[in-house]
Amino acid sequence: MALSLGQKAGWGLADLGVVVFVVVKQLLILTYLTTVLGVPVGIAGLVTTGVLIFDMMTDPLVGYLSDRTQSRYGRRAP
Repeated sequence: MALSLGQKAGWGLADLGVVVFVVVKQLLILTYLTTVLGVPVGIAGLVTTGVLIFDMMTDPLVGYLSDRTQSRYGRRAP
């Protein structure tokens, strides 16, 4: 079943809150690493960006596996 443009926009708008939370959290972690722990800015930026890139690559894989999981309890409940 295909989603309409309005449904896609609604899902995107709802996801905006989660994205804002993740970005703010990453900025706070970056600030903590550089000011409290004394990690050089370049290394702290590389680490926080690396985490986001790892998440960007694994989320579709986990979604793919989740969509195709079959168990006696139903989808997404192995």
